[in-house]
Amino acid sequence: MKHLTIAVLAIAASGGTWAAPEDFRCFRTTNTSPPIFLQFEFPRHKDAVGYVSYRRGSGRIPVRLVATETMETSPDRPLEFTTTWKETGQGGAPGTYTMVTQGARVYGFTFVRGKDKREFEFEEDLAAADGPRCAWRDR
Repeated sequence: MKHLTIAVLAIAASGGTWAAPEDFRCFRTTNTSPPIFLQFEFPRHKDAVGYVSYRRGSGRIPVRLVATETMETSPDRPLEFTTTWKETGQGGAPGTYTMVTQGARVYGFTFVRGKDKREFEFEEDLAAADGPRCAWRDR
């Protein structure tokens, strides 16, 4: 199992099938009003560092891949991946992002804020994936 985890980490870090080098995803919260919008950028290099950008944020937050779990849900379906990312280079307690993917689909995305452990649930915002970045013009 250790070898499988290392192989999956290598695929994720190198921009494997589920994370192309320019791959990003757009998300919005489902448990806040008004919603919070963020863009998650998968790693572009072998250092396994991605970035999170909030719509009204002050810049890109580096996140490092810290764990990957795989599960076979059915022999005729792609593997399900649960990846955990931790904020790096931030003052205070770092937050943690967890993403559940299967094939090209994102089935779950949560953020746990480091300072108070509050959990934010997100859903993928496919309409915002417009061009090279997320576009939340009228939201």
